[in-house]
Amino acid sequence: MEITWKEVAFSNQENLKGALTLYHNSFPIEVREPESVFLQSLKNAEANRPNHYRFLVGYLEDELISVVTAHYLADVNAGFIVYLVTNPQIRSKGLGAKSLQKIEEVLQQDSIHAGNESLKAIVLETETQEMVHS
Repeated sequence: MEITWKEVAFSNQENLKGALTLYHNSFPIEVREPESVFLQSLKNAEANRPNHYRFLVGYLEDELISVVTAHYLADVNAGFIVYLVTNPQIRSKGLGAKSLQKIEEVLQQDSIHAGNESLKAIVLETETQEMVHS
């Protein structure tokens, strides 16, 4: 299974609509961010280097199968994975692991571009269904 990765940027939002649809369909409303938060993060990414915001979408042929977003924070040389979404119709095929591997590679590149030898840490916040309302 060869995933084609595309990056959404403030200046290139071609894949944003489909990605946000998958995002909205995957998370309960209680944990979803307004779309303006994604747009502001994309805008900030172009102005706040060496910090970075990454919004990756993965395709299998022409089907959107994964979305992963993360921030690279240069001050602490760490990545913070915000959202990881896989298409529910094809889950349990290693897509989450492949998405994590890809975002780790990208965050590692951000770290090197910021002048570090390698990324110090990656943080992935998760929630249980019971914690959604707290």
